[in-house]
Amino acid sequence: MDSFWGKKVSLRDVRVVRPAIHLRFNADGTSNLPILKPPKPESRPLRERLFEFAIHHLELDDGTLLYNDVRVPLVAQGDNLNFALDWGFTPAGAPLYVGKLTWQNFTLVARRYLPATSDLSLKFSLTPDTLQVDQLNFKLAHSSFDIQASIPSLAQPAVSFRYRGWLDLADIRNFLRKAQTPGGLVDFGGEGNFSSGEWRSTGRYAARDIDMKYQWFHSGGISSRGTYRIARGQLVVPDFE
Repeated sequence: MDSFWGKKVSLRDVRVVRPAIHLRFNADGTSNLPILKPPKPESRPLRERLFEFAIHHLELDDGTLLYNDVRVPLVAQGDNLNFALDWGFTPAGAPLYVGKLTWQNFTLVARRYLPATSDLSLKFSLTPDTLQVDQLNFKLAHSSFDIQASIPSLAQPAVSFRYRGWLDLADIRNFLRKAQTPGGLVDFGGEGNFSSGEWRSTGRYAARDIDMKYQWFHSGGISSRGTYRIARGQLVVPDFE
């Protein structure tokens, strides 16, 4: 117990077997989140710390995340996890959760992809109806991504987002097991949305040091740039250079 009054706890090693996280948001605005009682005037601050955890090493084995009717496997391990959660109320009086998460050297297992060691930093706010991701920073071995996102209705999720990325194509080749992916560095950014099962995005990219070592074509030092549109399962680059 690092701080009793600050509600901060440090743990050396934690292993959670078959964790199950179930989040449900209904069309009428209700959810299975805890209902907070408004504080009495002059009795509580506008925001109060619920808890803060610091875990040196964490493992999640054979877990499940269930969001409404969507089930996602949850398997991960990593070091130096810090998670703090505050609660309070919006100016309109709605309950509000504000969280901050950092996790270093964690390995996430997804589908048939090769497990990759990553760093994660997340700041978010959550009300009974909305989710706001103020900052999401995700780092792979040689790449990093910054994302901001907003979900105005958790019952009928439609996500709007902005992003910026610095991608080393070697991470795509290794993590996604795509042996024919060329080498190179890509700087890109844009905005988009996801609704009714469809992604849409627009943005701009610049790539350099492209190296393609195919059986019948060998070339390196290529650069390219342009704008792009993603919609209806297609990627269009109208001004590829």
